[in-house]
Amino acid sequence: MFMWKNAVTFSEDASISSGVFQQSSNWISQRLEQGEIALVPSSQIFYVSNPEMAGSFVSYSSLWKSAGIVLQANTTDSDVSIVRQYLIKMLKENPEIKYLVRDWVDPSDYKIFDSKSNDELMILLNEEKVIPFTLSTGWSNKITIYSRVVFSNQFTYSFSQSSSNLFTRPGNLSINYGSNGATFNKLGEPTGIYLPLDTKLTATVKNYFTLDIYTDLKLGSLQVVFYYDKNNDGVFSGYDVDYVKSLEFSSNSSDWSNNTMHQIYGIAPSADDKIVQIGFIVNGNQTGKFTIYNFKFYSDLNS
Repeated sequence: MFMWKNAVTFSEDASISSGVFQQSSNWISQRLEQGEIALVPSSQIFYVSNPEMAGSFVSYSSLWKSAGIVLQANTTDSDVSIVRQYLIKMLKENPEIKYLVRDWVDPSDYKIFDSKSNDELMILLNEEKVIPFTLSTGWSNKITIYSRVVFSNQFTYSFSQSSSNLFTRPGNLSINYGSNGATFNKLGEPTGIYLPLDTKLTATVKNYFTLDIYTDLKLGSLQVVFYYDKNNDGVFSGYDVDYVKSLEFSSNSSDWSNNTMHQIYGIAPSADDKIVQIGFIVNGNQTGKFTIYNFKFYSDLNS
């Protein structure tokens, strides 16, 4: 009797877990147009419920193969990062990708999503649906379905040469411009470059930015400050009239590695008013060299 009860419970739990895959398959199948695809943990599991959609479900395992990485027990964080970068490239270059599915069991996808890599993958995705479940033991988990967010580059600034628009604090800060951007000596006080914008940036939609940096600082932080034009006069008129929002990136976290070229990513704070100026301020007591280049600002085309 005890064995029979265990068998029934196991069967019920298996039915519950397989049911969430079927729900996911049905939900996606109802929304995919001709030529669109979904990246899924196992294409066979997904198209068994909707066999007519067999060509529309693509397994994550194909990403690993295309990236030249073999998924195995000793797969390193560096290996996973290569696959994530390959996925990011695919999302940017392949508009036919509409959905991505994240589960709890297939290492070909959970290793990608659980990685601590500092990149823009999750910025490029929007959570569309969560299908939770709970087994008889009380253990629970979920399947998450993401849609691909389509971004367009709204603004790029290379910092490769001096511009009359730029100003610094302190005002006598010496800057060397070149093909690798603007390099300055971080002083013992907050040190920054400020960029007033000829073309104002819209902040009402989802936006994100990237910035390439290089530094030999071991401690400190970079603050990216956005200046918003509340009184609509086209410039930043001061804190009593306009306002700012900022993001901070720290050298003692995973945001950057000193003495290496690195790219940081962030979601620009949204606002009803346009961005008229951007500041790049290095804080901390240490002194050292800091280089910034290739600032890019992207906007969600679907918003």
